Amino acid sequence: MRKSAKSSSKVERNVKERNRRMQMKDLLSMLYSSMQIKPSGEKLPLLALLEQAASYLKQLKVRVEKLKEMKEQLLKESEGMPTTTTTKDEAEIKIVPAVEVKEMGSTVEVNLITGLDKSFMLHQILIVLQEEGAEVMTATYSTTDHRIFYTIHFQALWSRLGIEVSRVQQRLRQLVFSAS
Repeated sequence: MRKSAKSSSKVERNVKERNRRMQMKDLLSMLYSSMQIKPSGEKLPLLALLEQAASYLKQLKVRVEKLKEMKEQLLKESEGMPTTTTTKDEAEIKIVPAVEVKEMGSTVEVNLITGLDKSFMLHQILIVLQEEGAEVMTATYSTTDHRIFYTIHFQALWSRLGIEVSRVQQRLRQLVFSAS
């Protein structure tokens, strides 16, 4: 009776250890994919993978800080640009639009900040992007105070031709500033 109890506990330990190794393998696989590492023929030793992951996390942290600083700067710039003019009974705030177009790998992001008094529509922006050969992936907007924040992600409709980002930015600025 003791022998069967020992063997069953040994089997249980073996099953637990096998499950633990499978879980570690799954977690390492998730780590590889989240770091966007393309698996090559040889596997990285665990220590090298963890060092690379730590370095990647530091890079992401620096990038997040830079993006936060950029956001604060844009908000400060947009806050500094309103000019107040009074009309009859109410104060009217005019926001000078801001357009930023940046490449992010195969996709391009447009950030646009305007006032509520804008005289162009979102579909006009989308038409410009289509004319430039872009396929819009997402388009979002939010309204806070007297500002509208647009964020549009797009990619080239034909990847071989690509998109001339400077031309897109120029056309969007023409649209936005000619409308205001």
